[in-house]
Formats: sequence, structure tokens, C-alpha cells
Amino acid sequence: MHHSARTPVRRAATLVAALALVPALAAPAVADSRTALDARDDVVRVDEGGANPTPAPGASNADFISTTFTQTATRVVVKAEFTDLRRTGKRFSVWIDMRDPHRHRTTAGVVATRANRDGTAFLMTNRGRSITCPTRLKISYARNTVRVGFPRSCVDDPRYLQFRALSEEVRRTWKHAWLDNALSLNVDKRFWTRRVFVD
Repeated sequence: MHHSARTPVRRAATLVAALALVPALAAPAVADSRTALDARDDVVRVDEGGANPTPAPGASNADFISTTFTQTATRVVVKAEFTDLRRTGKRFSVWIDMRDPHRHRTTAGVVATRANRDGTAFLMTNRGRSITCPTRLKISYARNTVRVGFPRSCVDDPRYLQFRALSEEVRRTWKHAWLDNALSLNVDKRFWTRRVFVD
């Protein structure tokens, strides 16, 4: 009688311990993110081909304020905030470079044109080859934000990524473009973020 009374207690204690262990074993990878703040009014105008960079005060359409680079267990997401996004000009683009632990580079591109102000997003290798990947894009002109995301598997599930970003605006003519580096005042200083891990 004494033995039979203790058996259910032992079984219950074993079950509680096992259930407590399940969340630890099934815990998802920890997401990580980095936010880069950029100075306002640091857009430069360049001639076709990138020559003759000249400060362009007041050019706010392509002017980064902040960019957050996030890697979760399943996705890579980049959200950029700008001073002022408008449905103007021939083309607005954001180019996001990524570098993995093996120094393999991938680029996520966002392009909005007169024909499609909602924009399109895509991935490509550093050699310009298209990567088939279900990208998601949201350009909000009301909130001045661009958000693009895609599965981590599209870039081989890296343990960490480093990022850099550049915006580009083309207005009435292709002879000039307005550029902003999300990580530096100097458009040519293509610094990388610190590593964004998934552990």
C-alpha cells in the first residue's frame, strides 16, 4: 500500500522533468539584429557611371535615416527608414550586400520604377547571377520605409552575416544619380556591419 502510493508521485515527477526539458531541446535559434544610424542630408549626386560625386543638400528621397539588419532562425530581414520617400523619378533602388563566414557575397536588390512604384525585390550572386528565392517586399511611402525579407536557406543558412547598403535615385534623366551610403558619410566607403549571428 505504501509502495503503490509513491509510484504515481514518482511518475508525475518524472513527467514534469521531461516536460521541462522539451522547451530547452526545442528552443529556436536566437535572432540577432544590428541597426545602423545614418546622418541626414548626406546624399551625393554622381554622373552616369559614378563619376564626380558632389554633395546634394536637400536630396531627401534616397536619404537613409536608419537601417536594421536582422537574422532569425528562418529569415533575413532588412528594414530601412528614409527622410522622405516619394513616388517620383525614373527609378528608386536599394542595394543590400551580404557577406557570410566564408566571405561569399550576395546582394538583395529593391527597384521601384514609374511603371511599378510598389517595387520588386530579388537576390543575386556577387557575379550578378539571379538566385531563385521567394522574397517579400513592402515599400511604404507614408512611413518612408522599405522592408525586404527572404528565407535564410536562400543564402545557405549562414551562422552570421555582415551587411552594407546603398540607395540610388534616378530623376528625370539617366545622366545623374543620387546615392546614399547607409553606413558612412562617404558613399565610396563601403563599410560592413558587425556580424549578425544566429546561435
